[in-house]
Amino acid sequence: MKNFVLGVMTISLGLVFLQSCTYDREVTAPISACADTINVSFTARVRPILESNCFSCHGNGESDGNISLDTHDKVKQVAVSGRLLGAISHTQGFAAMPVGAAKLSNCNITAISTWISEGSKNN
Repeated sequence: MKNFVLGVMTISLGLVFLQSCTYDREVTAPISACADTINVSFTARVRPILESNCFSCHGNGESDGNISLDTHDKVKQVAVSGRLLGAISHTQGFAAMPVGAAKLSNCNITAISTWISEGSKNN
């Protein structure tokens, strides 16, 4: 009987130690489209945002309010002046853009802001 109890205790302790050797996998959040906010590219990141949200009024030959965003140079001019970020961020004193639509996502605003702060490069 003593051997039986000793055996059960040994197995129980072994199971406890084996259980303590397991690890919980770290749960990571899925990478979002907003993850890349370092070295933001005009061609790959900024221009597609502008095409989707601004070109109906400010691109492809359109220039409502005398603002055209269809070339890098034109976008950079508006960006450097502060008007681009002010408008898309709905900052007081700027015309909120896009007109009649929801404010751009924080992710898109961050990408454009990063691009501007990195020098508004034509990359």
